[in-house]
Amino acid sequence: MEKEIKYNFQVSSRLPLLLGDELIPDAGYAVFELVKNSHDADAASVFIDLRNIDSANSGSIAVEDDGEGMDIDDIRGSWMVLGTPNRRRQTKEGRFTSIYRRTYLGEKGIGRFAVHKLGKKIELVTRKINCLEYFIRIDWDEFDPEMPKMLDDIPMEIIERDPIYFTGNNSGTRISITSLREGWSRGQVRNLHRTVNSICSPFNAPEDFQAVMTVKPQEGWLEHLFSFDEAREKALFTAECTLEGLSFIYSYAMKSFESLKQQVEGRSEYHKGVLPLLREDDADPDDENQSELRFSSIEAETLAGFGKIELRLMMYDLTPTVLNLIVGADKDGLKRFLKRNGGIRVYRNGVRIFGMGGAGEDWLNLGGRRVQLPQRRLSNNQVIGAVMLNQETGEHLKEQTNRRGFIENTEFRLLRKALLYVISQVEAARFKDKERIKAVLTSSRQVRIPVMNELRELRDRLSKLSEEDRETIEPAVVRVERAYSETRDTLVNAASSGLAIAGVVHNLEKQVKNLDAAVNSEDFRIGDIKEQVLQLSVLMEGLTAILRKSPKSRQSAERMVKTVLFNMNHRLRKHRIEVVNGFDTGSDFTISCPQPQTNAAIINIIDNSIHWLGLKGHSNRRIYIGPSNEYRFGPAVIVADNGPGFTDSPGDLVRAFFSRKHDGMGLGLYLADQFMNNINGRLEFPEPGDVDLNKGFNGAVVAFIFREDAT
Repeated sequence: MEKEIKYNFQVSSRLPLLLGDELIPDAGYAVFELVKNSHDADAASVFIDLRNIDSANSGSIAVEDDGEGMDIDDIRGSWMVLGTPNRRRQTKEGRFTSIYRRTYLGEKGIGRFAVHKLGKKIELVTRKINCLEYFIRIDWDEFDPEMPKMLDDIPMEIIERDPIYFTGNNSGTRISITSLREGWSRGQVRNLHRTVNSICSPFNAPEDFQAVMTVKPQEGWLEHLFSFDEAREKALFTAECTLEGLSFIYSYAMKSFESLKQQVEGRSEYHKGVLPLLREDDADPDDENQSELRFSSIEAETLAGFGKIELRLMMYDLTPTVLNLIVGADKDGLKRFLKRNGGIRVYRNGVRIFGMGGAGEDWLNLGGRRVQLPQRRLSNNQVIGAVMLNQETGEHLKEQTNRRGFIENTEFRLLRKALLYVISQVEAARFKDKERIKAVLTSSRQVRIPVMNELRELRDRLSKLSEEDRETIEPAVVRVERAYSETRDTLVNAASSGLAIAGVVHNLEKQVKNLDAAVNSEDFRIGDIKEQVLQLSVLMEGLTAILRKSPKSRQSAERMVKTVLFNMNHRLRKHRIEVVNGFDTGSDFTISCPQPQTNAAIINIIDNSIHWLGLKGHSNRRIYIGPSNEYRFGPAVIVADNGPGFTDSPGDLVRAFFSRKHDGMGLGLYLADQFMNNINGRLEFPEPGDVDLNKGFNGAVVAFIFREDAT
């Protein structure tokens, strides 16, 4: 016998408490939820008032706005309905608020339970314009989890009355919270003040919406808080960026502070670029990092759906010398402010998405990136930034229910990846200026050489002794000086060799990948493999050659280039790059040089061309390599391409650790330049029209110029 029994789910009165406890992590988030409600109610202002906040019993928190308020239908149909879909529906329908045409921030219908995080007793007063006023009192003790009732069994008393609080033509909502969960400390109040001030983007906060917080009688608790305006004044570097689809633009500036102006001038730069596109026929299944550095066509389409994304950055140099010059006595205040407020926050429609860029919220992994390249990359305590999103991203980027940022879906990871690429370009610009400042400030003060200074001071004292005493002691001082100098020079040479080794190891890795590609190619030829293995062994021998004076030998430039192209053949073919060998029609010449390092330097330049040609959205990718006799210094090997070209000065291009590549170490051009200097040659970067090239090579041009007497 079967009997169908119908029974409805019931909701325990514990549910509102659970929503408040589990979904609202702290008081700052709780206040933020109430402010979001005010924003969606078309308020121009919302005021947060704290009274006797240090006492749980006598303290109170009030949040009041001048928004549209609620009538009885709004209260019964929306405010008292858990998880009401009204806001979600309005957002999906593309509806806006009636007065300021805002898009809605609320979505899940649970923000009103944030007040449970703050206190036990709630009083609400609300009124729509030209309507009656409504008063509601809530005591959360009635929702006692130890004596649970069904939510339907707890009546809510709503008082309808003539306006008492919102009189005349005024409308709005006021929520007052007493019987606080705990008394607040000075630190908690100051943190809440920072949270309230970060609700709206400091860069482009909506002009029609503001949040203000007051504390009484503990007004002193908010004194000496380093403000955002003060931090903005002290930012040495700034950048404004926009990203639309794969295209980005940034405007970067280093400010010209009076205290620094006499030593190094400010400057600015403007750059247009595109995110590196990964074409399907370029994809390398064996390259695990490729998808992390380039963007597929599907990712490009998704990014286009995000609309315009804006990024604002204020960046700082926290070295003591620079801080003393720019900030002065309050440098500790700035450092504390950056520790609390540093990072890159996210705002949608001018209002903050919590969980994205607050203290301890390194959603971009700036800290992890900086470990790899500490001199060049930003950390959270060196930047105050904002990512501004519009409502178009709402379809792709969803907030977590617990208000701790976006759900980490594919779209969120794509946003992070795109922003990091743009940030890396700004970091490169900032690095140039940091190096300028460092060079000037270092050269402007006398450098003290450890040990040697002490020995010189000892010599001065010896000059005051008798001749007999000097003859006894001075020879020992001379021996110490000589031994120290020899040891120091050995260590310095070893350190610079280590830098060179890093570059050679980088080249070896590329050569091994080329060899691997050749072995796995469809037109596998054992003769080619043997030849590449031989070339790889020659390059390996170059490692030890760096640590000693490298032997030179007479080389045919044409033969050397053919060897390089042979080693790069599979990689060039895989990326469908056409190579024009100028030696096929030009004259050959011979040079005296160490072959392994010369080959490695040219390979590095070709590898750069392959990378930047990968940004092109079509298959017409070309590299030229050939001879030139246009330099009075001597003959040259020219490498040119039809990519985007260089955007930086030659001095920056050859600076160690400077790179425009998202994952670049910044060693390739530096090492090539050092190598050419070591063999008395030159590395130059002519404009495409400065040398005779085949038509169409209007991108990057690099000239390896060898001395006439070396040919």
